[in-house]
Order: sequence, then C-alpha cells, then structure tokens
Amino acid sequence: MKKCKYVFLFFVCLSLLVLVAGCECNGIKCPTDKELSANTDTVVPYQKGDVVRFANALGDTIVLSCSDRDVYQILVTVDDRSWSECCSSIHVENLSCGLKDSNGNRIRISIQDIGGYVLLVSGRLSGVDFSDNDFRHKLDSIELNGKVFYDVSTQVKDFESMEFAMFRVSDGKGIVGFTTNGEEWALVE
Repeated sequence: MKKCKYVFLFFVCLSLLVLVAGCECNGIKCPTDKELSANTDTVVPYQKGDVVRFANALGDTIVLSCSDRDVYQILVTVDDRSWSECCSSIHVENLSCGLKDSNGNRIRISIQDIGGYVLLVSGRLSGVDFSDNDFRHKLDSIELNGKVFYDVSTQVKDFESMEFAMFRVSDGKGIVGFTTNGEEWALVE
C-alpha cells in the first residue's frame, strides 16, 4: 500500500512538471508586446495643433502645424521557429505624426518597429516629394543658418540630384532643419 502511495505521488509530480514545462513551451518564453519608449516625445514632440516654423537664409518661412498624432498597435507574426508552437504574434506600438501647411507642404514623421525602432520621415516640401528615409548619422552639433543645434541625427541620402529633402532631428526639439532643392531651412525657436 505504501508503495502505491509513492508511485501515485511520483505520477502527480511528473504530471505537474509536464504541465509547467508545456506552459512555457519547453522553457522557451514568448516575446512580449513592445511599447514605445518614454523618450519618443523628445524625438517627435509635436501634439495636434502645435505650430513649427522654419526659415531659410533669406528670411522666408515655412509654417507647419501638427494635423494628427497617432500611437497605434500592429500585430506582428513571430517568425522564430522555436516560438511558433506557443507564440504566434505580438502587438507592437508605432507612432505617426503629420505636419502640414496650406501651400501643399507636408511631412509625416514616424517611429516604426522594423526589427527595431527607427525614425522615418516622408512627405512633400517646396515641390519635392520624398519617401521614408532613416536616420543613421549622429552628430554632436550642427550649424544651420547661423544657429547651432545639439545631439542631431541626420539622414543618409544620395546627393547626386538636387531634388531631395534631407532632414535633421534633435532630441528634445524634433525636426531642427532640412535641406531641399539645395536650400537650407532651420527651426525658428
């Protein structure tokens, strides 16, 4: 009788171990949902209704207002085979923010998870359409139209054509300047 009791307890313990191991897919933990980091507002500080001004060396200005700011989630399928049996997808937060004026100038600045979060800018400025370009160069400082900006990220861009838009973004200020059609524009603070 004692032997049966121990055999029964052994099978109960073994069953519990199998259940626990099965809940974590044999020790593999599922990836967790990804939220935007707290410093997102320092890179994209614009809220709906905010106005941002840029000026060139001649004093011409482009005035853009924030038309929308959306934080949204996308469902991402987990591709890693070791997770596929127990983890099929996760939610990832992204951010999209639109700036525009009445002359057809518009900028969409977004933070998207593409295997890691990246900052992207697209739109139309001074008659030039441009698409998503990521920011790979980090500068300690840059001078734009006589103003110095610090902790600036800049885009990698093909400069063979003068019809391009290149943006510079600073932590805490958002877009601090851009060049389009060979003309440099700087944030008016």
